[in-house]
Amino acid sequence: MWLEPCLEFASRFLMFISIIIWMTSWWLCPPRVNCIGYSLSCSPPCILMGCKWLQKRFSNSLLGSIWGSKFWNKQSQHQKVEFVHSVKTLNDAQKLVGVITWLHPYLGLTMTQLSPLFALLEGVSDLKSPRILMPEARQVLEEAQRTVSACQFYRIDPSIDVAVFIVTPDLHSAGIIGQWNDEWSDPLHVLEWIFLPHQLQKTVTALFDLIARLIIKCWQQCLQLMGADPAKIVLPVPREDFDWSFVNSISMQSALENFSGRITYHLPSYKLLQVGNFTELSLRPKHSQEPVQGPTAFTDGSGRTGKAIATWKDGSEWQVLESREAGSAQLVELRAAVMAFQKFSQEPSNLVTDSAYVAGIAQRLGHSVLKEVSNPALFHSLKAPWNAIQAQVHLHYVLHVRSHTNLPGFIAEGNARADKLANPAWVVPQPDTLGQAKASHGFFHQNTHTLQKQFQLTSAEAHDIVESCDDCHVLAAPLPAGVNPRGLRALELWQMDVTQVAKFGQLWYVHVNVDTFSSAMWASAHTGEKTCDVLAHWRQAFAALGVPSAVKTDNGPAYTSQKVRQFLQLWGMSYKFGIPHSLSVRLL
Repeated sequence: MWLEPCLEFASRFLMFISIIIWMTSWWLCPPRVNCIGYSLSCSPPCILMGCKWLQKRFSNSLLGSIWGSKFWNKQSQHQKVEFVHSVKTLNDAQKLVGVITWLHPYLGLTMTQLSPLFALLEGVSDLKSPRILMPEARQVLEEAQRTVSACQFYRIDPSIDVAVFIVTPDLHSAGIIGQWNDEWSDPLHVLEWIFLPHQLQKTVTALFDLIARLIIKCWQQCLQLMGADPAKIVLPVPREDFDWSFVNSISMQSALENFSGRITYHLPSYKLLQVGNFTELSLRPKHSQEPVQGPTAFTDGSGRTGKAIATWKDGSEWQVLESREAGSAQLVELRAAVMAFQKFSQEPSNLVTDSAYVAGIAQRLGHSVLKEVSNPALFHSLKAPWNAIQAQVHLHYVLHVRSHTNLPGFIAEGNARADKLANPAWVVPQPDTLGQAKASHGFFHQNTHTLQKQFQLTSAEAHDIVESCDDCHVLAAPLPAGVNPRGLRALELWQMDVTQVAKFGQLWYVHVNVDTFSSAMWASAHTGEKTCDVLAHWRQAFAALGVPSAVKTDNGPAYTSQKVRQFLQLWGMSYKFGIPHSLSVRLL
């Protein structure tokens, strides 16, 4: 009952006071500390009863504390936090990492520093599965404990512009929302840290795409905190690199669209902002859009032989590098590209490959960040070309060509030479019959019947080979003659028949139809197997399963009548007959 007069008094006489309601407590927040006494003196008893005042705690230094967090005129200190070091299960690790994530905007620790803690969440998914706090994780906890105890955050000074500083302590960039004033004892007042997620969405992400996402996130946070854009964004990159990335990157253009502030390219001389000096950051990729003046290397690989080949012409002679790699053809060809990059790391070079996969990877890995994947072999295969491209001193050009074109010229000759070296004309035959069948099916894609007859396999072995093929498990090759055809999609072909169940009494004629693709079945009981019973069954089946494209039955009198033909023509269905009164086409 006392709330309404309190708010009415505050709106009339305390217009400069901000009222903060937190659960059951109220605080009156004036713009200056010396206004507190005036607020107390002019407040009626109803307001003093509903508001929590700690007048004796207010002074020129410490204004007060809420839940352990201390507040001064210009800065604040977070509440005391004690981290639990006894981590024994996944449940304990999840709770610990949850607290770290909650405090992350106040810690200033990068994602790379916190990665030992994130590693605790991987592995077995059982909440009671054991976890061990490794020395690296304990060191991170101690660093986080010291940071929480010492960190302080400042209030926004309305007379000073708010800026966004992008720092790169490592390849995982971070953002700082703060204010800079040379007249302050501490010229940088940090308002909040902004970080990107620990796990990226893509396996390979360009560095300027990450910076663009970070700019968007900092910009959105400024709008939530202040309702305005930051006055400027400071990037730790040369202006030439930023201009190039802004012209060629759609993500950077989208991130800075309608931005009203300024963009600068030099971080101030401040210890916290200079943590990225040891990280050489350039937004320009290392691949060229046009051929460069230098040697041209041709690469190829074969998953059958496991040979990775890199060849180039030195004067009038051809030089060859050869390596062995187990795995798919893409991994072998990726290994061949790595050899070429390592060979010409100190000079401009051109790379010619007939693999679209290798060409795409080589063009995206320059100044990109790799996402950690659960497959160690795949991550190693991606990290090797990433290291080779990062070691490039000069630009490189990647050209994708088609193989086996028989075109004249130097490029076709070099590509054909690499292909012959990776795929010799004679290969030692495989003694295993099952292995021969797998290799043959990988090239010719025979159906189950052909594999069984050609390599004397059992029906189960031939079926397993076809099912394991990525190209044939969805749509198999045509079946041999004499096999009951099936639909290749739902509602393409229904098969129908009638069975008799004596327990149903007068309704002992059970009409059944089955979708030959999905095996969806519909059955209904009727008093007979005449044309009217068939049409009644179809109407029920259409309502439940849908209208098929074709129906296959035997040549019974009920299915060959003129009414059935007119009914099927009305619904746009085709009609297929089986062998007259043959039990081989019956469903049940």
